[in-house]
Amino acid sequence: DEIGIKSEKVELPNKINNSRELIDWLSKNSVKHKLAFQNKTICIAINQEFSSLDDKINNEDEVAIFPPVTGG
Repeated sequence: DEIGIKSEKVELPNKINNSRELIDWLSKNSVKHKLAFQNKTICIAINQEFSSLDDKINNEDEVAIFPPVTGG
């Protein structure tokens, strides 16, 4: 929502191996991404399963980045 698009497809550079590196790369290449991630707590899902920032990713993976949620 913060960057103004619902989804985005990217081809990962060879140096991107996990979600943390993906977020850093997106932030360096887009002011909107940088502002969306700056000083924010985020959650990651890889292929629809909650994951850590250090879990491995590849070009075939779906990576979702979203704010923490609660519910009952």
